[in-house]
Amino acid sequence: MDNNKDWPNMKIGEILIKKFNVKKEAIDAVLKEQKTIYKNQTKIGEILLKKGFPEKKFKEALILQFKGRKIGDILINIFDVPKSIIEEGMVKQTKKFHGSDSKLGSIITTDGLISKDTLHHALAIQNGLDFEIYNNIKQRIDYKLYKEEIIWKTFDEKTYLNLLYNIFNAQAIPIYWEKENDFDVLVLGITDPKNVHTKILIKQLSEKLKKKNIKIKIIMTSSKLYEDFLLKYKELTIKELEHFSKKIVDITPDTFLKYLMIYCILNDISDIHISPAANNSARIAVRSMGVVETLFYINFDDYNKLVSIIKTNADMNSNLFKIPQDGRIDGKTFLNDVKINVNRTNNTENDYNINENLLEYDFSEVSFRVSTYPTEPPVELETGTTFEKVVIRVLNLSAGLVELGELGLSKKIEEELNFAKNRTQGIILIVGPTGSGKSTTLYSLVSSINAIEKNIITFEDPVEMRQLFWAQGQRKILKENPDMNFDYLEAKKAILRQDPDVILMGEIRDSDSAKFATEAANTGHLVLSTIHANSSAGTFERFKKLGVNPLEIASSVLSVSSQRLIKKVCPNCHIKKPIDETTKQTLKRLEVEDKKIPKEIILADKNGCKYCNYKGFVGRTTIAEIIAVNSKIKKTIVDDKPDYEIRAQASEEGFPTLLEDGLEKMKNGEISIEELLSIV
Repeated sequence: MDNNKDWPNMKIGEILIKKFNVKKEAIDAVLKEQKTIYKNQTKIGEILLKKGFPEKKFKEALILQFKGRKIGDILINIFDVPKSIIEEGMVKQTKKFHGSDSKLGSIITTDGLISKDTLHHALAIQNGLDFEIYNNIKQRIDYKLYKEEIIWKTFDEKTYLNLLYNIFNAQAIPIYWEKENDFDVLVLGITDPKNVHTKILIKQLSEKLKKKNIKIKIIMTSSKLYEDFLLKYKELTIKELEHFSKKIVDITPDTFLKYLMIYCILNDISDIHISPAANNSARIAVRSMGVVETLFYINFDDYNKLVSIIKTNADMNSNLFKIPQDGRIDGKTFLNDVKINVNRTNNTENDYNINENLLEYDFSEVSFRVSTYPTEPPVELETGTTFEKVVIRVLNLSAGLVELGELGLSKKIEEELNFAKNRTQGIILIVGPTGSGKSTTLYSLVSSINAIEKNIITFEDPVEMRQLFWAQGQRKILKENPDMNFDYLEAKKAILRQDPDVILMGEIRDSDSAKFATEAANTGHLVLSTIHANSSAGTFERFKKLGVNPLEIASSVLSVSSQRLIKKVCPNCHIKKPIDETTKQTLKRLEVEDKKIPKEIILADKNGCKYCNYKGFVGRTTIAEIIAVNSKIKKTIVDDKPDYEIRAQASEEGFPTLLEDGLEKMKNGEISIEELLSIV
């Protein structure tokens, strides 16, 4: 990186001209557009990127301009963090509310005012380093990569524990392999560039691996990398969990439930399914990346004991079997200081005091939503006996805030959502089936609203992510004591007396919540919520069925975004080939216009490669569609038109469908055609 001391004193346009040979006329033209077309509401960089200026060069220019500057200055000027948030953090820093040596960035991330990714991106710019959003690389990371012999032998010829010890000190980790001009590249993720141990780690790996024709690439990412590494470098394995499942009585059902929950947290599992099965057994299955798969079976006696302990811990009536029940387990109490003894190595003594046979976990920021459902018995058992299926939703909040830009939404959808969230009244809706990432998008959007200057009130069931500067209400229904209920009718009166600017509703599920949302929006409040609907256009029909008339819908709803989560293909091993006739006909049946049908399709390699841990996929992204309710869309709603006519009007207005967004992502090599067609 260029060390010219004049760069920080220049404007970004001047740097682009001097360093990257951009013509002055081009910069002048962009500045004119910024003033006339964009009314100074859009930064010069955003305009340049829209025009196709290389993102990599623009990032380099930003680093030149802001390297060495104060972190608050970088957050305000590059990441649009409001000055009031920086000032709030500085007040706390001065008053030492977070401790005597707390840094500004640490304070405002702890308070939930910015994400860890935003802070570490700013730190990367301050230190002149490349940055990667953690969520974008998380699924590629091999947390046990340090165990590859070619890597750990750079530190010690006899054991990988020396490298592991250095990783602990540096909080910097070998994370995955890349290919560059036929060279293998080891990517090293760092979280603190000023850590002296980080510099030692980089130097040692670079010097030794260079002799083997292996390059080192340094990227900075969020501290979540190291937090996850501590959980996963010696995580509980499926074989060990299955071993414990065969001795549930010995270790107690309560202990096994903890182990099962911990395994699911470590493996990013969203739901645990426990249900009776044939042959006097019960099935334990999980939903991972949208797909349900069996872990193993347990015997029926253990199943009964396990269900009983789940209901007890979830504050449910363990003696009720014939009616559904809902409950919640809080990780703060249930998964506090859990120790698991495993048998992996006989060599428990070493110079680094690392015990590989002891797994220690503390998940205070994870909670579990529990649901039971009475079922008929398996076929070979006597009828008349009631059994139960238990589903446990894992609500992992430890990752903290996720920026809207990290979700994989198209630029158009981001722009529409950001425009809508800056309005003072109306409803913004995020729709989709269970497990489509609605809540994450909703929280990301609300989190981008300045909670220092706006009064944010929520009514949720349950509260999925606690935020310091939001007043978060939890829906409570007590059948045995209805006078203590806190439902939509009670919340409606209370919230409107709390002087709210923004109201977040966890979900619109019935006529009370639908009417509450429209009334609040039409009385000067911005309301954000989720709703179950098949599509953006179908949401308006759903609202009508909940008792809201078309005129109220048209006057209150600002935008509706429908989304799905979809696997990302590995960029190194995916397969590109000409579209086949079957796929072409499938797209035609899905009403894709001939001109929008791609000539080439992307397929995942089922065998994968070492750059994706032989999976063929590297995490998930989002495909989505949005309908911004303008005057023409409003007319179709007021005229009570069916959803397909609303969709047709939205297409005329330039809003792509979910499938069209997916096809665009496939053309860019992000997703496969099989995955796309399986979810639309």
